Amino acid sequence: MKIPKGEPLHKNLSSTFTNLRKLVEELKKNGFSGVVEALGVNVDGLILIDGGTIAGVRIKRKDGEVDFGKKFLNSLYELSENEELIISTYKLPPESIIYLTLFLNSNLVEEGVDTNQVEIESIIEKYKGMDGDFFIEVQFNKNLGVGLIFIQEGIVMDGLLSLLGKELTTSEDAINGIVEGAKELGATVSVYKTEFDPEVTGMMTLSFSKEEKEEFFNELFSIFFRNLDNFSKRKEDIELLVRETALELAENYPILDPFLGEFLYKNGKVEINTLEEEEELVISIFKLLESLLKKFEERKWRFNLNSFKDAARKGLLDRNAVFYEKHGIESKIDKL
Repeated sequence: MKIPKGEPLHKNLSSTFTNLRKLVEELKKNGFSGVVEALGVNVDGLILIDGGTIAGVRIKRKDGEVDFGKKFLNSLYELSENEELIISTYKLPPESIIYLTLFLNSNLVEEGVDTNQVEIESIIEKYKGMDGDFFIEVQFNKNLGVGLIFIQEGIVMDGLLSLLGKELTTSEDAINGIVEGAKELGATVSVYKTEFDPEVTGMMTLSFSKEEKEEFFNELFSIFFRNLDNFSKRKEDIELLVRETALELAENYPILDPFLGEFLYKNGKVEINTLEEEEELVISIFKLLESLLKKFEERKWRFNLNSFKDAARKGLLDRNAVFYEKHGIESKIDKL
């Protein structure tokens, strides 16, 4: 399974000297769209980023085991810290990222078809006539290039073509180039079937239920207070401090106003009753945590900030990866 690659931004960086987590975070801040490739002796990793948002993560291990999904991002970071991975990044058009994410999560249905034996047009027509959504992967014999054609319910929707020494081409130009290249250079074709993944297609528009938001933020507050020394002895003081701090912030962050009841922290649990935009809720809660950290410092209460950040990144990504990526939670954690 290979994907066409666009213009390289970084090439052959060693994870011994390059922190993969920090590199990805920098790409996200810059609104990068493309692929991050991290290759090693025991693992091949790919991260797809769409306009600064993680769209997909795929880890293929030496034994053939494959993990796919944004929840495996931390696993790849950890692998890069424990063994040398060679990191490269390639730009891609934002509109192609969703297709590539679906491709990486698709299932092989046919492989090793030689275009010297079977014409590429007949392969395309075969899968246009079948129910379902398919990717036709074309690896050229006489050029280190690869092409990808996406067919959705009988319609050729898109194409990507990467040829050695040439710029990446898309859409109709790519489809025509793949057909011509298969004839001129010879190629080996594999076909994959995919199902639209709501986590992929709905990531940017998906709204979350009250229960999902409460579960996510309960995990955040649980991790937060676990890293405060003597929390168990300060529970009552903490609840009062959270309420006082929220009230102080309410003028600029009205969701936090305890008298409105849109956000409450009581009996060690978060309660959310707001219909406001999720992003406003997220910003308000992280402002509350930032203010609480300052109050801990004023009271000389010891707080293990690095431990909190490490645990929060992993715990929250595992809890709800789509919410985590949609709202840039990792960067908000890092800014605390």
